[in-house]
Amino acid sequence: MIEQQESTLLILGPHRKEAGNEICSTLLFTSTNENAVITVDLTPKGRHRFSPESQAWESTCDLDIITPHQQVYSSLSTEQQNSSSNVAIHSIASPGDLTQLGVVLSDRIDSHEELGDETYLCFDSITTLLQYSQPKRVYQFLNNLVGMVVSSEITAHFHLDPLAHDEQVVRSLRGIFDDVLEI
Repeated sequence: MIEQQESTLLILGPHRKEAGNEICSTLLFTSTNENAVITVDLTPKGRHRFSPESQAWESTCDLDIITPHQQVYSSLSTEQQNSSSNVAIHSIASPGDLTQLGVVLSDRIDSHEELGDETYLCFDSITTLLQYSQPKRVYQFLNNLVGMVVSSEITAHFHLDPLAHDEQVVRSLRGIFDDVLEI
């Protein structure tokens, strides 16, 4: 079983690698208590790593999905209406709109912090951010987000495909996180 020891973890591996999917689900759905999950799904066409319909899904878990692919998740909130979970899809215009993404993330983090929820964050993926924004802007955005995560005592992991980017960019981003896992 994989346990995240630090508050922020960078997972380096190809996007569609099965091991990355299993790690993601394990990190998000290991608590037996009620908790909250915030997932940022910037992947092409909303191909997120975990399936809320899977056995890992906790019916008492609050799930916030932040994505530019709202139509992919539109049926999820309808299906979950009769369960004890709360599923909310938060639409953003584009993965490149770091301001809007930051505002929505900040709002969701603040909301769960006020409720005293044990909160987990999955950010999928930094690779997509780097396709829409310059590395320096992405670095600043992630550095600010990691600061917010740490101060709010959230456990977070971030996905990055190291083969899709220059080695210097990957090396620079590694320094933001508490720990790095290569798969």
